[in-house]
Amino acid sequence: SVAVSRSSGGIFDIPTLENKIAELETAMSNPDFWNNPDKAREVNAQASGMKKKVETFLSLESRAENIDAAVALAKEFDDLDT
Repeated sequence: SVAVSRSSGGIFDIPTLENKIAELETAMSNPDFWNNPDKAREVNAQASGMKKKVETFLSLESRAENIDAAVALAKEFDDLDT
């Protein structure tokens, strides 16, 4: 079984990334936030980058689960053959 940790640290610490994304989105929802366009663009880009990392992790996690399921199914068929 493939174990995928959502909080392994580093760039794929999903709970921390999701919390930071939520904080940035809250800040971006404030109308005054957009008064400083340079800072707004910087924060928006940061949030987008974090979202991409989360999406990448979730895609990899899904692939790992699919591979794990395929291996389990292959083992089951192998057991039936013997």
